Amino acid sequence: MVALLLAGALFASLTPSVNAQAPQDSPAPSTSPNPSASPVMPRPSVAPASGPGLPVPPPAVTITSVDPDHDGLPSTWETRRSRTNPHKRDSDRDGRRDGQEDPDRDGLNNLREYALHLLPRRSDTDHDGRKDGDEDADHDRLSNALEIRLGLRPDDADSDDDGIRDGAEDMDRDGLSNRFEVRSTRTGPRHADSNQDGVRDGASDTDGDGLSDAGEERAHTNPRRVDTDRDGTDDWHEDADRNGTSNGMEQDRRPLPKVLTPRLSTAYRQRPAGYTDGCHATRGVSVPFVCSYYGTSSSRSLFLVGDSHAQHWQPAFMDIARRHGWRLYSSTKSSCPMPSVSIALNGTEPDTECDTWREGVFQGIEALRPDLVITASRNDNHIVGAFDIDSDDNLRLWHDGMVASLARLDAIAGRVLLLGDTPQWAGKVPACLQAHPRNMSACERRRDASLSTRRATNDERAAADAGVVYAPTAQLICPYDPCPVVIDQFILSWDEHHVQPSYAVSLARGLERLLPTADQAVTARRQRDR
Repeated sequence: MVALLLAGALFASLTPSVNAQAPQDSPAPSTSPNPSASPVMPRPSVAPASGPGLPVPPPAVTITSVDPDHDGLPSTWETRRSRTNPHKRDSDRDGRRDGQEDPDRDGLNNLREYALHLLPRRSDTDHDGRKDGDEDADHDRLSNALEIRLGLRPDDADSDDDGIRDGAEDMDRDGLSNRFEVRSTRTGPRHADSNQDGVRDGASDTDGDGLSDAGEERAHTNPRRVDTDRDGTDDWHEDADRNGTSNGMEQDRRPLPKVLTPRLSTAYRQRPAGYTDGCHATRGVSVPFVCSYYGTSSSRSLFLVGDSHAQHWQPAFMDIARRHGWRLYSSTKSSCPMPSVSIALNGTEPDTECDTWREGVFQGIEALRPDLVITASRNDNHIVGAFDIDSDDNLRLWHDGMVASLARLDAIAGRVLLLGDTPQWAGKVPACLQAHPRNMSACERRRDASLSTRRATNDERAAADAGVVYAPTAQLICPYDPCPVVIDQFILSWDEHHVQPSYAVSLARGLERLLPTADQAVTARRQRDR
């Protein structure tokens, strides 16, 4: 019994009284945890000894929360570093929690400064002349502040653990690395088409030297300067790898992307809806058939008319109409352009079938009176009386016929938009890509051979003479030189001169920017109806 009492006395003298009341003449213990001490951990549960004469075990230890105001910052860090109130989420009552504040204005809020072991009240913690937000804590070539804006971890060089450092990643799959977009092209790493012009950032040619921005990254040149090294030779004609071929001619010398849209095996079979629903007429059809998509009878209306170079834009305009609730009418015919000219068959024979169809579609448009007529045509056609497509007579007859048709459309519709013609590739694109899967550039064609500047100028002048709007489209299909056949994952054509439907849809927002505003179209139509 004496031994048990002595053991109990010794136990009582060695056990701290955690919840005992502090003496009146000594200060109460602080409830804030000590940052230099390890957090208090509860001891393993042990069954209390029982028996006569044994002391009562001490009560369980009470652990104080390290973040009592739940603003994401430990109490001691708030007290010593950010100097905010650890018991108030919003110490200065400005509507933002203390963790979201940035008192030193270095681009990092208090939460990020705490996570990166930085000082929240000093913009340059290490005194190296750069703000903490401009530092690169994980050495992935992206600043701390930028990684936060992009949803990446500034303390982890490979945020998604895919083996590629964050700076070298291509988050928006536009062909440019995150770092190059931020530091060189100044585009958004989370937006494939930062300026929403329809051309994805990697295919854009910011400085207009013919070298795409993706090509500039591969050649290690400046996408905002035509002649990066100022040696008198522009970046397109430079030979960065010194293999005897210019940067421009080998900017796409690489294998096909692993994922293509559409699949290469089916690319030649892809067609717009007009080919299957009867709205696109082929040989042997002289009566136009008009299809209507989306919208209602009271919706704003668009009418797409022309030959197959108008029809290949149908998927894009269907997307525009669907998103806005507009009604889209469409009527097109192969090898039957919109200018009022007779297309030559077999050298001199006029295509009367096309002439009859064109007159019928004029009458259909007049009956519907749409708010906006959109027309496009292949502009290198053999014309009766001027078979040579490069002759001055051919250009003159085409111009006069285009002016006549556009003026007639302008008299019966709210507004008229003439879309410029698209480029032509050297051969059937899908077949060429199948033959050259390791080198896309083998299927490309120089811009001056794919596009006729003379004919484009002739179309633009005709639109001006008719008083309608002209919008070039070549920059959407051939944004750099040579004209690409694949942009990102998109195959651009199903043959040698028609736009692939899936790529046309990707250009919808860029095309929409070319349209006269719907309000302008409605106003113009109402003025004509008076």
